[in-house]
Amino acid sequence: MTKLKVLFLSLIFIQVQLFGQVEITEIGPAIGDEFYYGVFIDAPDPGDDGANVIWDFEDFNTTFYTLVNYVNTPSDLTGYEDYPDCSSGWIVDLIVSEPFNSFFDFENGAWIEYGSYADVFSIISQSIYTDPFERYSFPMNYGDSGSDTYAGTTSLDAISGTLSASYTYEVDAYGSISLPTSNFPVASYENALRVSYIQNESSIISGITTLTDIYGYQWFIDQYPVPIAISENTISLNISGDTLDNTNYFYRLYGYNGVVLGLEENQIDLSFNMYPNPCKDYISIDYDLNERAELQILSLDGKRVKSFSIAANTRLDVSDIHPGFYISKLFVNGQYILTSSFIKSN
Repeated sequence: MTKLKVLFLSLIFIQVQLFGQVEITEIGPAIGDEFYYGVFIDAPDPGDDGANVIWDFEDFNTTFYTLVNYVNTPSDLTGYEDYPDCSSGWIVDLIVSEPFNSFFDFENGAWIEYGSYADVFSIISQSIYTDPFERYSFPMNYGDSGSDTYAGTTSLDAISGTLSASYTYEVDAYGSISLPTSNFPVASYENALRVSYIQNESSIISGITTLTDIYGYQWFIDQYPVPIAISENTISLNISGDTLDNTNYFYRLYGYNGVVLGLEENQIDLSFNMYPNPCKDYISIDYDLNERAELQILSLDGKRVKSFSIAANTRLDVSDIHPGFYISKLFVNGQYILTSSFIKSN
């Protein structure tokens, strides 16, 4: 074999090493999926780009709250009539108000966004992308990139305006990631892909222009169809360049369809049901194991509010718990099995 041929094959091998290490085959949740993010009010350094990066966020610890996410058919969501081409409705349950509804399409190898509708404390805001945009295409590999533009209308409390934007992304790194613990189980994963993105949006309502720039990173692994971690810096300016908003958030996926991240290997085949939800004074627990278990009730800041020793078909008194959103953790024989959630109403 000639030296030139050896060199050529070596270059091919190096390219395969660099660009063939990690592939995310499919992204986008399915109808009926339910998942939870812990949202941290700040963000760590997103780390380096490149190959075989180690992102260790395990010790990142700051104030956080929980976002509950559901995916339904669009017709189940308020405002769906304005998004006739979408196939999925993504609901973010804000707990204290009506949900935040977003409209997507995850078919044909692309993540397409059509806009959003929200009714927060009776103030309705809506964005309709008459020219929707492609956030990602998949399968997704290290080195992939893309860009798109979108435009449409935006409204706030019945005052309408226009918007236009550009979006670019690059799959700029792969490696291993450790997610923040902060009252969550330790969760570390190999073969994570990181996507960096920039979104520049301009909106005009009542003659007032607002410029919004989002600089973000998302980490994907092939086990889950949504990012397991998101870091975003959002900056909003008026036309004079004055800063209206400058925020940093870090989102950590901690549960997907009953599976707790970091405890995948401990999951057992268990039918678990908690109802009614929301509840008032009592909540019932059904599960199909002939063993006693412990159910811990936690507030959103991770503090234990109450603990119960339970058996199958148990009715629990929660009348002394303040109204709000709570996380429950189930232990069987000392083993942390699953997490769930419920709302305590007045």
